[in-house]
Amino acid sequence: MEGRTLVKAKNAAIGLLARREHSEKELTLKLSKKFECEIVRETISVLRERGDLCDRRFAEMLVRSRFNRGFGPSYISKELRFKGVNPDLGKECLDIFDGQWHQKAEELFQKKRSQKVQLRDFEEEDGEFLVVSKKADDKLKRFLFGRGFPSEIVYKLFQ
Repeated sequence: MEGRTLVKAKNAAIGLLARREHSEKELTLKLSKKFECEIVRETISVLRERGDLCDRRFAEMLVRSRFNRGFGPSYISKELRFKGVNPDLGKECLDIFDGQWHQKAEELFQKKRSQKVQLRDFEEEDGEFLVVSKKADDKLKRFLFGRGFPSEIVYKLFQ
């Protein structure tokens, strides 16, 4: 009976991994809702040995995905910790994008500045949008901080 349960657990895990990458912690939590602890441990072990489950691959995918969606290193690091990825591994994956965080923050900054509808505190002058109030600056800063960009990058954008 335990053999069939193990096969069911492996199939469930492979089904989850077929949809997207998962960290070990995520997959363990999802499987533990349906299967006993020992079965889950064995399933995770087998998947790790076969290479179907890899925290490094998951972390690289998550960092790349969040970077492309405009999130900063602080936000991504927090999400990696939440999903159970080793902090050293998370740092390694974040280091791949070193030097590109300022450019990504600047892209977001320019995009938000050009969205006159969302930020009504802008005024057009010579085809460029200029911030005319401290309120708009503060709104942009909060947005970038919320996206996880460090203060030195955010404040450079406003100089």
